[in-house]
Amino acid sequence: LSVIPFNTFTVNAEMGRFGNYTYNISFGKITITGYEYDGSNSAKVIIPSEIAGYSVVGIDHAFSGCRSLESIIIPDSVISIGQSAFENCRSLESIIIPDGVIKIGMFAFSGCTSLKSITVPDSVVSIGDQDFSDCSSLESVTIPDSVANIGDLCFRNCTSLKIITLPDSVVNIGNLDFMNCSSLKSIKIPKGVTHINPGAFSGCSSLESITIPDTVTNIASTFFSCTELKEVHITDMAAWCKIKFDSYYSNPLCYAHNLYLNGKLVTNLVIPTGITKINNYVFSGC
Repeated sequence: LSVIPFNTFTVNAEMGRFGNYTYNISFGKITITGYEYDGSNSAKVIIPSEIAGYSVVGIDHAFSGCRSLESIIIPDSVISIGQSAFENCRSLESIIIPDGVIKIGMFAFSGCTSLKSITVPDSVVSIGDQDFSDCSSLESVTIPDSVANIGDLCFRNCTSLKIITLPDSVVNIGNLDFMNCSSLKSIKIPKGVTHINPGAFSGCSSLESITIPDTVTNIASTFFSCTELKEVHITDMAAWCKIKFDSYYSNPLCYAHNLYLNGKLVTNLVIPTGITKINNYVFSGC
């Protein structure tokens, strides 16, 4: 790891260069937009917290395609990890996201095929489209209860993902979010979710158990090829009867066949008082 002399930077009105970094200046804050790397300077990188007296607050596209990058230290001054910031950094095994980061832009860590685990700090409110897609070594993800939205295809093709905890603050699970997460065995849908979008769990070939809260009102065609499903857990039969399923394959019971109400297998079906209509496919596969 080399130390860059302070006197090697140049500053223009809106753009500048500091050692191997290029950056933009906006409202007195710096976003790093590029990094020149070669075999001698790209394995381990420490991002400066300040350049020429300006605080570094963002990273945008800067390390995309830096395939030899193994580790990086992001300063606490950073509040935004922008689009494609570390996309296809295939040697990156771990990263600590600072507690002050609010936003993680789309494709931020997509294609980081050596990344094994990641913890999203509780300052983050939104995770962008395809942020962790194709992270084929990713085994566990911790998402804090500050996050409300998870973008589309966020964990697609994370074939090693075994554990993910979704907090009840999450109100949206995007299209194809967990598609082909073939090592995922169980999932608990957060209580804030009302819709499960198309293909969200398609291709989760090891998924055995899913818990669906009574807040869910619509389920799209979500569970294609979830052939190992054995258990569907619910807490409210009346709410279950009201769910609108787009098709036969929208209902996880088409594979699981076993419906559990408050932890007890349903063997004798009792329709709750007040239910006047049961939507299509509600008990398909039972």
